[in-house]
Amino acid sequence: DAQTYQNQPLNRPIPTLILHGCQDEVIPIESSRNFASGRPWVKLIELDSDHSLGNVLPEIWQAIMAFCQLAGQ
Repeated sequence: DAQTYQNQPLNRPIPTLILHGCQDEVIPIESSRNFASGRPWVKLIELDSDHSLGNVLPEIWQAIMAFCQLAGQ
């Protein structure tokens, strides 16, 4: 799906948070980096984890809470 929609323009910027593990063995981190590049409304947080993100749950919750607070302003 990412390749299908990579070049689809958005009519309006929608605040987007991407949490991606740097050691993701399923989807390369470059996929998220490429998607976020040139889209200033996309916040990419690279985490020291794999695809499961199971070892970084506290960081994930902090990032989500901070992102939601910023989006509400």
